Amino acid sequence: MKEKREKVIRVFLTKEEADRAFGELIRRAFTKELEKPVIDETFISIEELVRIFTPRRMELLAKIRELKPNSITELAEKIERDFKNVYNDLKALAAVGLVEFEGKGRNKKPYLPYERVKFEFAKSDMDIKELSALGALKSA
Repeated sequence: MKEKREKVIRVFLTKEEADRAFGELIRRAFTKELEKPVIDETFISIEELVRIFTPRRMELLAKIRELKPNSITELAEKIERDFKNVYNDLKALAAVGLVEFEGKGRNKKPYLPYERVKFEFAKSDMDIKELSALGALKSA
């Protein structure tokens, strides 16, 4: 469990724009047009941002860093929340790569793999040149 340096979450106005940018990134990775492999990036819409990053989930991230729990069960007990709700919140955060686990079942240990998370908000109808300006892709 080595902590990574930084996670970048690129936020787009619509899911379609996020999907298009991610698709272009994948296409370029397969055609080797990238300067270097792009990892630790997530593409989401503003709607997804609001749905995923609720106050309870943000608090959960802080508690994982502070308490360093040995299991989801332990985390739920320490923060006095229902196991199922904590588990569902952790699943949502894991889906965007902010939480990872060691072990299996109720003994899964949640941890934060990043020192920091950076949100970048894209302009509407972002094109590839704008993505290049963000540093993700090689300029044309």
